[in-house]
Amino acid sequence: MRKRWSLPPRIQMVLMVFIGILMLGGPLILAFYNEAKFNTEQQLQTEMRSYAMIAASLVDAEEHEKLVSADQITTDLYDRQNERIRTLVANADDIAYVYTVRRKDNRFYFVLDPTPAGDLNGDAVDDKSYLMEEYEDHTQEMVACFDSGQPIVDQASYTDRWGTWRSAYAPIKNAEGEVVAIVGVDRSAAVADQAQSALFLRTLIYAFLFVLLALGMAVSLSTVIAKGVGESPLELIASRVNRTVVENIILALGVVLLVQAGVSQYQIIQNSRNTSHAIEKLESLRIAQSGLRHIADEESTFEANVLVERLVERGETKLAANLQEAVQRSLTSRQAGLNEVRRVQLGIDTQRATISSTLDEIGASQTRTATLMFFAFLTAAIIGTASILFLRLNSQRERRLRETEINSLRLQNDYRTLVESLPLGLALIRDGRNVFDNGQWSAQLLRPRPPGLVVPTALDNELDRVAEGLQQSENRREPWSTVFTAVQDGRSREIEVRSQPIFDAQGSFRHLLTFLVDVTNLRQVSHNLERKNTEIENTNKLLTDALGQLEANFESIVRALVRAVEAKDPYTAGHSERVMQYSLWIAEELGLGDYEKRLLEMGCLVHDIGKIGIPDNVLTKPGTLTDEEFEMIRMHPVYGAKIVQNVDLFRECLPIIRWHHEKLDGSGYPDRLAGDDIPFLVRIATVADIFDAITSTRSYRVGMALDRALSILDEDTSKGFLDPEVVAAFKQVIARNGVIPQTDEMPQQLAA
Repeated sequence: MRKRWSLPPRIQMVLMVFIGILMLGGPLILAFYNEAKFNTEQQLQTEMRSYAMIAASLVDAEEHEKLVSADQITTDLYDRQNERIRTLVANADDIAYVYTVRRKDNRFYFVLDPTPAGDLNGDAVDDKSYLMEEYEDHTQEMVACFDSGQPIVDQASYTDRWGTWRSAYAPIKNAEGEVVAIVGVDRSAAVADQAQSALFLRTLIYAFLFVLLALGMAVSLSTVIAKGVGESPLELIASRVNRTVVENIILALGVVLLVQAGVSQYQIIQNSRNTSHAIEKLESLRIAQSGLRHIADEESTFEANVLVERLVERGETKLAANLQEAVQRSLTSRQAGLNEVRRVQLGIDTQRATISSTLDEIGASQTRTATLMFFAFLTAAIIGTASILFLRLNSQRERRLRETEINSLRLQNDYRTLVESLPLGLALIRDGRNVFDNGQWSAQLLRPRPPGLVVPTALDNELDRVAEGLQQSENRREPWSTVFTAVQDGRSREIEVRSQPIFDAQGSFRHLLTFLVDVTNLRQVSHNLERKNTEIENTNKLLTDALGQLEANFESIVRALVRAVEAKDPYTAGHSERVMQYSLWIAEELGLGDYEKRLLEMGCLVHDIGKIGIPDNVLTKPGTLTDEEFEMIRMHPVYGAKIVQNVDLFRECLPIIRWHHEKLDGSGYPDRLAGDDIPFLVRIATVADIFDAITSTRSYRVGMALDRALSILDEDTSKGFLDPEVVAAFKQVIARNGVIPQTDEMPQQLAA
């Protein structure tokens, strides 16, 4: 009868321990991976949903509904709406596209898309979606967003003609709460899956390390257990596992539990903080909603203002500013106030939805944390019980001590071999003499060393300095370092010396540990790098100076051109610079940024440049202008825009140059713009231009007094000509700064 093949008891024992560790630790690794995968997916969906909700809050539903024809893609209305969501793509690196979609007769059409036209990514597909272009590759989640009116995130990636994506959708609602369109936010599927791929790779690495650790633990256990003859693997383990092994297992188990408890407690604290923050935010939203209710019910604005102050005290400055804006607009116009109330209410609803989602995620996270804690303690109980059983079984057998002797001579030889193979000089110095050094010590010095000496006997100045430094380092018990030059047979090398005092456990000095390192190439590279950096810095300085000089020369040319235009009428000298200064004052009062101030500065400086095309006899006529002459005057904004339209520096200033005579009611010239079609910077320039014109002395009249000029501005505001916000800000700065005198040169203090 053939003998059945079987593994030796030692191998069986190793396999049993190895498999047991895998069975205990494997489920924990899988549980942690599933938890991390779920959290990563939830974070992705939360981010995408937040992006979509933010984009939806930026879109004006009423203006969005006006975009119904493909030829409107070139209008200011389209550009203005596109600009509202363009910043989201610019500020979010992982967002590829943001767009809006309208549903009509169960067909879907693109409306807004700030993506530039053309193939930007080289995939032979035009990246832009055009106004009223049909969207045939829509997803079920997009349809569900239209039907439910709630933000939705794609559960899986999808492919269209632009690529493969994960998308989120949020509804755009009108004043009645109806969904009129949705906002889509696209993130590349490769980017979206990158986090999950990285998580999977890390988990594989951790699992591999755990397998190696489990195998090492199994082999280690087998080495401390003597081989048993005729014993089963279980009996062999029970008889040979000593108390130290079990104590180490219990200690490791305690550490794991403490770490898990700490992580869980940290998660609980974070969830508590997030919950408190969400509750505080909900209370702030409730206060803001109460203020909106006061405004909508035509109650006294006093209660709304009180609620604004409460929001400020709670640190909700942005929410307070929105509520204050609704109050101000309600004082100006009932309809404007209601529109602002609806806009703010939409933002509040969006934030409520976000907070609700956050609270749901916190609750789910707490449940998962409790589940993980339960499995962790259950695993600990199983391992602890098994350890106690092994101890009890082992306590009935006589424990044998194993003595392990270390061959000190062999270890010393191994140590010497290691030190000799080091690529640097190493020595132990005590009482000014080498008690040990390796072969590299003399090689780094480039000369032979007599036995027992720190340095060669034929000392030069450099080595004298090194020997003295090492002696002082030993005497003072302090670290020391220097660089010296070693020369032999025409060879020169830069050698760095470092010494470190070594003390025993009682604090007594043992010896001075000294290293010699060849740093010749390193120092040469460092010197070359310093020289190159100096050259680069000098070149940058020359370029900066040249650029500054170029900008100064260009601005001087512009100011000379403006003075040439104003020279046609001596009475308007300095008008452009005064208008510029008034506009900058208003911008400062309204808190505009540096970019807007720069546009105002350049636009106001050349706003009347078109008058160079008006005949002198018309421009300086002291009497009343005929209708034909007045039409010639009304053309100067058009002339000015044509003059500077091809100059890059003034291209963004064209609205100020062409429209500074437009009025909010549409009675201005040359294009008879009205309302929101007139940019805000143009409204500022218009107020500044009118004020300087009526307070300055001209060939046909004397400048008006300040009180009369301000009264005229108020009258024009009440007639709907001027922006009341700009006029109010202007009156504040005039009361503070006064009127700029009509002189040929700007005063030093005003120009500043």
